[in-house]
Amino acid sequence: MTRWLSCAALLGALVSAEMASGHEPDALPAIHGEFSVELQHDRGVGRVDSDLFATVELGLRARLSPAWSLETDLVLEPVRDPEPGESRVFEDHGLVAESLVLRWQRKGARLRGGKLTPRFGIAWERAPGIYGADFAEDYELSERIGFEGGIALGLGTFGEHAFTASVFAPDAGFASGAPSTFALAVDGSGFPWARGLSTHVAFLQRASGHGSPETGLALGISLERELPRGFWIEPLVELVTLESTATGSVRYATFATELRRGGVSLAASFSSRDRDEADARSSERLGQLSLGYELDSGLGFALAFRRAREDGRLSNGVGFQLSYRFGF
Repeated sequence: MTRWLSCAALLGALVSAEMASGHEPDALPAIHGEFSVELQHDRGVGRVDSDLFATVELGLRARLSPAWSLETDLVLEPVRDPEPGESRVFEDHGLVAESLVLRWQRKGARLRGGKLTPRFGIAWERAPGIYGADFAEDYELSERIGFEGGIALGLGTFGEHAFTASVFAPDAGFASGAPSTFALAVDGSGFPWARGLSTHVAFLQRASGHGSPETGLALGISLERELPRGFWIEPLVELVTLESTATGSVRYATFATELRRGGVSLAASFSSRDRDEADARSSERLGQLSLGYELDSGLGFALAFRRAREDGRLSNGVGFQLSYRFGF
């Protein structure tokens, strides 16, 4: 707990120094945000099970000064996955604050502390299609309590790189003592010899209840390129490994691509999840194809077909998604 209090005291001192530094605000304080709602219906092919649910997100950012802001993301969504063969209609929803952070940012440097999502992996956030991120969401580090710092550097021919370091604990672990996990990430973009290329490398180490720490490595790459006749294509590849000498390893792979023209998008992806753990071994696969259309007003529609092998079972499914989003 002493380490947590020291970090919090340092953050508080930086806030006080900045607020007293005499910077002239530009129409501050100011509040900005984004609201989105998704209605999704998943249904098995040749089966009677179905799942109709909503995902509602509200992101708010209050700018307190040119450098300081308070940010939060509130999410209403299902809190558990349906059991095999189970049908649901707007059941098991819960409201959570996925993030609540105080952020300082000046030029290329940034600090933030509170409830946050540390940087590890990109496919859980960027894989296209209704089901493109289903496996990758396993390693999303959401709802962690901790601190994060980063700096962005321009390296000329080697592009621009953002270096990020995080130290954190699970949401429920804040009162248990010092942070038990850290993550390091490097995100690259702006390569003059490869326009549209972006890279991601991240390392994770976290304590486990088995006496042996778990380590993780994420390698991601994507490329956004313009094609003739107004088309854009964006392929994405990510490989992630989580290993522990006590429990074994889990390996993830995501291969995805999205083709866009105007508001129309076609996304295809293939994901794998291979477990080699002390008590179980499994190989799971998921392929999906999505077709979507988003209007300038923020209203969107999407249809998808998925084929998966999970828990030793082969299944097919279809999904429909209606979405709406706007910023303010």
